[in-house]
Amino acid sequence: MKQLRALLALLIVMLVAGCSEEVTATAIPDIQPSPVVGNGTGDIKIGLVGPLTGANAAYAAAMRRGVLLALDELKQNGWLNGRKISLIERNDQSSPDMAKVVLADLVDKERVVAIIGTVSDEVGLAEAPLANHWQVPWLVPVVTSQRITQNDSSYIFRLAVPDVVQFEEIQSFFQKRGYSRYALITDSSKAGQEGRKTWQTFLKSKNISPVFDEPFYTDDKSESQKEYAARVKAAAPEAIFFWGSAPACGQLRALLAEQDFVIPIAGSDNLSLLSFGKGLPVIAENIFLPQTFIENPNPRYTDFINRYKRFFNTDTIDFPGGVAQSYDATRLLIEALRKPGSADNREILRIALEESSLNDGIIKSYFKPWKSGSMHEALNRQDVLMVAWRNGRLVYAE
Repeated sequence: MKQLRALLALLIVMLVAGCSEEVTATAIPDIQPSPVVGNGTGDIKIGLVGPLTGANAAYAAAMRRGVLLALDELKQNGWLNGRKISLIERNDQSSPDMAKVVLADLVDKERVVAIIGTVSDEVGLAEAPLANHWQVPWLVPVVTSQRITQNDSSYIFRLAVPDVVQFEEIQSFFQKRGYSRYALITDSSKAGQEGRKTWQTFLKSKNISPVFDEPFYTDDKSESQKEYAARVKAAAPEAIFFWGSAPACGQLRALLAEQDFVIPIAGSDNLSLLSFGKGLPVIAENIFLPQTFIENPNPRYTDFINRYKRFFNTDTIDFPGGVAQSYDATRLLIEALRKPGSADNREILRIALEESSLNDGIIKSYFKPWKSGSMHEALNRQDVLMVAWRNGRLVYAE
């Protein structure tokens, strides 16, 4: 019990730290769409947007590493007909307002031909309409909100698993285990509450009524949280659908453990952070999540894993799905940039992205995943597997 209380205190510190960053944003210029950004010479500029500092920095670091690994491989082969790709990085600080400012800087000042990013739904939803309005190809390897591509996906090219696809995998996994009584728990963040509405719509379509459905407020007083955990236990669910941050999920698990109520929990792919699963192994044990890629001895992945570890001088891969998705998205972008004129013209690049394919991606082989007329979604249910934390490692769930 003392160990659980110590872990709970640590999780609260993690949650508070994630809310402390200040943001200063300036006015966003009125940018007119301008497809031409180069003249066939010099570096090819690509923008990278994400929270390079703050609570979500680990997700951005994984995205960045996937991009850098793909670019390094291109460098070893002489770049694109000798033209180097220059990665221009900007910190959106997990702020929608700051994201708009840095996006404008990349589009108008740096004149990048495409942008890769970001990692949070709230920020991504602020960037999506700008990418379409400014007519700049935007590759999305991490953000999962359904709304990213629903309104207009003309310039948006996603290689991440949309929320509802993750819901399908999680619900099917629990159903196969024979569970029928579920709790739906989301954290109190904007992303968590959007996820709650989407979950409710999804469960209604499956004729599933949760026995418990209340948001989890991570900043509530201790007694309120104990009462919340007691209400969860009293509802007697067999499993929990959780949607929110990794620290919030850990805090919930610790509170339920204090009630002597430890049942299966499944959440989103963002629960794959090492700081959660390896840093808090007692809390994370047997928490389930969907992933497109994890470290494993499959020969298909061996070379990629070894190259990653050598390049970044590490023994582990943090947020592995985010790394693999960013790597594959960047390689598809590189294939599109091979089309004449695409490195200097955003509109030509947009068309090239719709026609690009990749035979040797890490997650799978891609044949025109963003073809014209589609929603520009490269991944689907067949690309996802359920995994679990066991002894500080992600393993395929049984």
